[in-house]
Amino acid sequence: MSSFETAGRSRMVRTLVAIVAASFVSPAVMASQTDISGPSGSMKFGTTVTALPNGNFVVTDPQATIAGQVKAGAVYLYSPAGTLISTLTGTMTYDSVGSGGIIVVGDGNFVVLSPSWSSPSATDAGAATWISGTSGMNGPVSASNSLIGSANNDNVGLKAFALTNGNYVVLSPYWNGVGAATWANGNTPTAALVSITNSLHGTTNGDSVGFDGAALSNGNYTINSPMWSNGSVDARYGAVTWVDGTEATGTAVSITNSLYGTTVGDRVGVSGTVALSNGHYVVSSRYWNNGVPDARVGAATWGNGLVGTAGAVTTSNSLHGAAPGEEVGTVIALQDGNYVACTPYWSNSMGAATWGSGTVGVVGVASTGNSLTGTVSGDRVCNKVDALIGGNYAVSSPSWNGGQGAATWCAAGGICTGQVTAANSFTGTKSGWAFALADGNYAVASPGWNNGGATAAGAATWASGSLGLFGQVAPGQSLIGVSANDRIGSNGIVGTAAGSYVVASNNWHDAGGAQVGAITWVRGGQALPGLVTARNSLVGGSSGDGVGLAFGLSDGNYVVYIPSWDNGALADAGAMTLASGHYRLVGKVAAWNSVRGGVANGGGSMVYSYDPTRQQLVVGRPAENIVSLFTMDQIFADNFEP
Repeated sequence: MSSFETAGRSRMVRTLVAIVAASFVSPAVMASQTDISGPSGSMKFGTTVTALPNGNFVVTDPQATIAGQVKAGAVYLYSPAGTLISTLTGTMTYDSVGSGGIIVVGDGNFVVLSPSWSSPSATDAGAATWISGTSGMNGPVSASNSLIGSANNDNVGLKAFALTNGNYVVLSPYWNGVGAATWANGNTPTAALVSITNSLHGTTNGDSVGFDGAALSNGNYTINSPMWSNGSVDARYGAVTWVDGTEATGTAVSITNSLYGTTVGDRVGVSGTVALSNGHYVVSSRYWNNGVPDARVGAATWGNGLVGTAGAVTTSNSLHGAAPGEEVGTVIALQDGNYVACTPYWSNSMGAATWGSGTVGVVGVASTGNSLTGTVSGDRVCNKVDALIGGNYAVSSPSWNGGQGAATWCAAGGICTGQVTAANSFTGTKSGWAFALADGNYAVASPGWNNGGATAAGAATWASGSLGLFGQVAPGQSLIGVSANDRIGSNGIVGTAAGSYVVASNNWHDAGGAQVGAITWVRGGQALPGLVTARNSLVGGSSGDGVGLAFGLSDGNYVVYIPSWDNGALADAGAMTLASGHYRLVGKVAAWNSVRGGVANGGGSMVYSYDPTRQQLVVGRPAENIVSLFTMDQIFADNFEP
């Protein structure tokens, strides 16, 4: 091609770009909002909202008055267009149907948890009611359609969780004084009494079996019972029990089927069970005592997810602390099936991050030989860990070196050992925190970073999940604040499934000095050097708006929750903003991008769920007895993305 042709082609491209850019200088969007008012008797319609896979959605109002019964509660199923399909209710005062929440199970069905429901013979017996996600259920919660308790204060359905195979487990730690965990099929109704024949259960008053649980990636699950006492009174040894996820069990927690503690107050499992991607699991027991009451050295114990692991937690099967108060036991799963145990109080609060094999675990005490550690007391290395691409991970240590802070990248395979230094970390960031992004990279928020004379202006810096980030914050590589206390990144950094990421800075100040907050979108795979401004961010309109908290959605879009947003004279009315993960959203909260609260102080109770197929946001506004359906087709909200 000749130079003349090349020049002509370039001029034509520039002209086309200019024309297209001019076409999108203002938001090109089509927004639609439908408000559904609560039915008669509603008190807090929209306390929770849950979108189902088929597009139907569930709305709870545990305080609804039904047939004159105060706080009997109601749960409604609606079509995607907002047509009422069914209504489940309580029958007695304070049944509070739906107060325990909703879980999605099976092939798009759901379970209503009502721990305060009362039967004719038992107050607060509790109930868990399975409902078809297509046809719903009309009528009251009853023994004929629910899993229920049989005695006062059984509180069946206090919690529940779905298994990866679609079934679910109902947790009732107060059942019969000993606690129970009951398996149920996710695609068929369960109408039964919780009993020793259909549940994992305790044997001694106060065992509280079913305190918590975890779904494993292979369909099995574990039940955590940190108050379990092995037949003693208030010994609180603790136990974690592996259970087959394909059928119900009628078994007591015992030393033959559980990992358990042996010293009073061990509370094995109190910090939870972490499911690994290979099907195995790690039990966190930060209060484990190693034989000395109240020593709280802590332990992290690997378990076999195929057949379970039973026996006492000991120094020979666990990563554990060496000194009182170290509290080993906070575990983070990595993408490759391995894990990291985070111990910020290790060795007089120097802190340690210890890698563990997902197939055999790690045994012994943390040391500079097997862990990334601090250097001096107070470094508190490993306030948190973020899993990155391929089993790599980032360790956040904001207290390191007298509060300078460090974010340390670690390669997969357990080779990240020794001390945190300026040479192996991103340091001097003043409360730096690493946040994993959806594409396996990460970004570091440094809200305390000083931009010259602007104290705590803050910065957000992108980093490769494969190569890491080293050095210190620099304006040429970071998104930064310009005013004192802008604190860029103070509300975190969220990656979207589209590969982009969002920096949340609720303390950011506008040109007039008002603290309105800002949400700044950044294209994935790169940094965005420069200042946070009203020209590249979603910002608040009034001082104290505090924009915002961002949450990624499964289709790559994201939601911004702004509980303190002022709707004119209505203080803290709140807003929910739907934004595309592919383009930046610029401007203020408005009808074209947000569901806005209509009463003062209603923002704090707003909730949301999302239907990715229809790109429909479902927003509960219980302070107004309203549920809003919102769709927004954001083509470009500010010419082209940066």
